[in-house]
Amino acid sequence: MTVKRSDKILVSKEEIKVYLGNVSDRAFRRYVEQGMPARYDDGAGWMAHTDNLDKFFQMYTGVNSAQVIRKLPDD
Repeated sequence: MTVKRSDKILVSKEEIKVYLGNVSDRAFRRYVEQGMPARYDDGAGWMAHTDNLDKFFQMYTGVNSAQVIRKLPDD
């Protein structure tokens, strides 16, 4: 019997980082610390569901950064 793997379940830190746009290890850690829904199962490693990641980043990026932009140098 052949079982098709879900396209929505990411089964490693690298898969999650690629899904997020090839983020760095530092960014991955920062997102986890800020509540990104990824789970570390001892022995299995990192796992995440793409729908949960998308929901997290909708909320994460749904803020007004007017105060921050004023502090940044012009491009």
